[in-house]
Amino acid sequence: MAVGDGTPGPGRPKGSQNKLQRTVKAAFGEAFENLQSDPECNLETWGRANPKEFYQLASKLIPTEIDATVRGSLFDVLAGLGSGTGSKANDPPVA
Repeated sequence: MAVGDGTPGPGRPKGSQNKLQRTVKAAFGEAFENLQSDPECNLETWGRANPKEFYQLASKLIPTEIDATVRGSLFDVLAGLGSGTGSKANDPPVA
């Protein structure tokens, strides 16, 4: 296919940001960093004053999908919990 034959060109790859998006995102990032150094208006101060809104926003940052591979059986995993012989010695005991 030749350029100008009516077919669209490759364009920007799917999901990539244009210059305006990159610029706005960078400006917000810089403003956020500047605000964090001010203890009167940083995110932690706001979160303490507005815990409901803070946790609503924080929950949106948690991944909704996890891609994981589980090896072994569920019985083996459960049997190791609370015995101190599991994969992590600091696991709390299961009541």
